[in-house]
Amino acid sequence: MFAQSPDVFRHAVRGFALYRSAALDPVLRELGSAGPAWARGSQFVFSQHCKQLRALGVSEERIQSIPHWQTADCLLGLERTVLAYTDGLVLDGGRVPDEVFRRTPAAPVRSEILQLPTSLHV
Repeated sequence: MFAQSPDVFRHAVRGFALYRSAALDPVLRELGSAGPAWARGSQFVFSQHCKQLRALGVSEERIQSIPHWQTADCLLGLERTVLAYTDGLVLDGGRVPDEVFRRTPAAPVRSEILQLPTSLHV
């Protein structure tokens, strides 16, 4: 599939470097991929993003809370925002309530979170 687009193919061959150089915090990026993987039942993708979260230093408690993030006290505000946003994209047909972003502290952070759909591979 990647070979159909030379730009996407180069991006894939370079190890998805675009995501590594993105402004979004890598922990938020990985949470934004792990959450939808869990929600859609993709065990392999979920496990790969959990490995990456561990490599980034995220505690096992926080990783294990992804399936029940709505009730997990160990997740930070922005982490919960990312998981709410990706749930809206993946589980609610792209409908994300405005309230999700009203609670996000800064406009630059909101624009970084909006980059997440480009990295979802579920």
